[in-house]
Amino acid sequence: MKQTSIYLVCLLAIATLIAGCSGIPALKPTQLSQPSPTAATPTTGPSPTATFSTPSIVTVGAPPTQIPSATVTPVPSKTPKPTATPKYAPVVKAANFVKTIDNPYFPLTPGTTFLYSGTKDTSNLIGQVIVTKKTRKIIVVTCIEVDSTITVNDKLAEKNIKWYAQDKQGNVWQFGVNVKEYNPAGKVTSTKGTWLAGSKGALPGIVMQANPGANLTYRQDYYKGHAEDMAQVLSLTASVTGTTGSYDNALEIKEWTPLEPDVVVNKWYAKDVGLIMSKMVEGGNQEMQLTEVRK
Repeated sequence: MKQTSIYLVCLLAIATLIAGCSGIPALKPTQLSQPSPTAATPTTGPSPTATFSTPSIVTVGAPPTQIPSATVTPVPSKTPKPTATPKYAPVVKAANFVKTIDNPYFPLTPGTTFLYSGTKDTSNLIGQVIVTKKTRKIIVVTCIEVDSTITVNDKLAEKNIKWYAQDKQGNVWQFGVNVKEYNPAGKVTSTKGTWLAGSKGALPGIVMQANPGANLTYRQDYYKGHAEDMAQVLSLTASVTGTTGSYDNALEIKEWTPLEPDVVVNKWYAKDVGLIMSKMVEGGNQEMQLTEVRK
């Protein structure tokens, strides 16, 4: 019993010391379970054994830091690339084209001649457009050849050969242009703007829609760096008065090219006639109007 009492005193001292270091109130003697003495037996046997409760383990120092819950950072997905402008790739099939061009705004009957007159700054212009009976197969389409000339002050300034075809829907396509510009002496000085569909990446485009709608924008041709003409429908009800008369419900179209961003030309078309007037509205002073149609 004496040894047991000494052991209990020691435990109490240790607990008090630990409590003092950790800031925990000291345990009172009554808080420790003391063993019940085992009565001695008259018979000879093993020495009496004292039992006691083991004190709780106390951690000395600051309370443990709380471990934060794991945060899973998702791997960011790749930023989607901006949608690229669709590549211009017109589908041309021979079976989708017809032999005649009878779009009401752009009729091209072989043997017809359109005459125009106008001005460029202080110079007089005369234009002539002849729908020939010649044809040329470009890519897989048989096209009608149209010859045109422009004179400035009665001297040849430009000569073009253009090839057109119409699809079954009524759209008139342009498949190529052969351009020659002349100086006053009659010498060719430039062929800029010449292109032929299917050659060197050049592609055909639509010069007149079958059903033009307001604000409709479309490409008339495409040969990068050489021919990138664009068009936009401005009106279906324009009123135009020219040498050949007055026209109501005329089709007005704006034309431009990114190759000459400062130049804009407006054109007016009448049903069953064709082009009746053109005017440069930005980038210069040039105007032409239809004077006669010969069939």
